[in-house]
Amino acid sequence: YVFKSDFLVSNQGFHASFEIDEGSLFKDYEEARFKLLLKIKKHRIWSDSVQLWTWDKYILDLAKILNEGLRLGDMANCGKHFPGHGWAKADSHIDIPIDDRSLKRIAHDDMKPYEWLDISLASVMPAHVVYPKVDSMPAGFSKIWLQDILRKKLKFEGVIFSDDLSMEGASVAGDVVQGAHLALEAGCDAVLICNRPELADQLLSKLKVSKSKLAESAKRLNRLFPKATAQSWESLQTESEYIHAKTLLKSLKLIT
Repeated sequence: YVFKSDFLVSNQGFHASFEIDEGSLFKDYEEARFKLLLKIKKHRIWSDSVQLWTWDKYILDLAKILNEGLRLGDMANCGKHFPGHGWAKADSHIDIPIDDRSLKRIAHDDMKPYEWLDISLASVMPAHVVYPKVDSMPAGFSKIWLQDILRKKLKFEGVIFSDDLSMEGASVAGDVVQGAHLALEAGCDAVLICNRPELADQLLSKLKVSKSKLAESAKRLNRLFPKATAQSWESLQTESEYIHAKTLLKSLKLIT
């Protein structure tokens, strides 16, 4: 079953890279992702005596395979939310989450995926979570998290995206312009405004970025772009690898 799961997830990633690129079937892909996780859980082949680490590592292996499928379709990926969002109870969309664990505990419990996924991660998004035993600022505005730990310790060389600067979790940095400055200074290559589009004009008109920062980040961001021109939707329907992946996912009722 492990082999079948690897094969299935790779095909799902390959199929998703085209469907999401077309921009019309993202909802179907999200539904397929959750159905796949349920199938994996239903057919798990380990006993309760096996340590949780084995389960975690298995899921991470599948994540690598998914990334490979996306890569075959010429689509980059993003790992989030660094270093980990699961411990904090508050929702960073409407609150400022606090995670009071030590760096040692966070590294052991939450940061392993970023080590295991390694170069298969094209980009990372840090959390709008404050880890006070490491830094007083949320990870996305912290040089300690982004430069000292993610870049230097974990040797991550991909793109760092900020999380949505219009979220409540980002409010500790000030308004969106102040937040963008702090995020870029901390180590982000690109900053996002997702839920308050009217703030994007304000940011674009007031944000000042040095030429050296632009050049440094542009090198990383350019690596995310497709290597070849995307196929038309019509020609894609005759592509044998795409047809195979779509047929497989349909046979397992992961897509309609």
